[in-house]
Amino acid sequence: MPKPIMAHLSPEVITKFWSYVNIKGPDECWLWMGKKKAKENYGIFFLKGMILYSHRVAYCISSSEDPGALNVLHDCPGGDNPQCANPGHLRKGTQLENVADMVAKNRQATGDRTGSRVHPERQAKGERVNTAVLNTDQVLEIRNAYNGGYRNMAGLGRTYGVGRGTISKIIHRENWKHITMATCTASAAGWAGT
Repeated sequence: MPKPIMAHLSPEVITKFWSYVNIKGPDECWLWMGKKKAKENYGIFFLKGMILYSHRVAYCISSSEDPGALNVLHDCPGGDNPQCANPGHLRKGTQLENVADMVAKNRQATGDRTGSRVHPERQAKGERVNTAVLNTDQVLEIRNAYNGGYRNMAGLGRTYGVGRGTISKIIHRENWKHITMATCTASAAGWAGT
């Protein structure tokens, strides 16, 4: 549920809000100079214990209308600028319109711009995946057993409590790709299987 803004916009609050905005010409972006949300770079404004996006507050002040459940979209001439608080660059719209606007302006993350490619270090792997059944040592034991001549994938699956398909993906490095045999400490010759 969106936070109500209009009820809290006293003249003092409005003056304080605009003091954080670098107001320029009517066609230019008016940049938010206050705090920003780290990943998205949107301006944030603290009001009566609420954390609000600065462009939503700018929209409310200029239109005297609370957008409620609707989004406030940017239509900046030089491309959407999340820090812009120029009321002339803001309009309200549905989530569907917001997504369509993002796609039309090619701002969605695709291909090499996806999070997993831009920040691969943030990608959960192996034991860090919250649904992982196996750990690194078990994966190494499975690969060692297979490389040591034990070819019964169904048997390996029963031993480790996973399916034959999971074992196959581990052995063929479709899963747990980041684990190399160089990290192996166990000996394949000593693996007995069940």
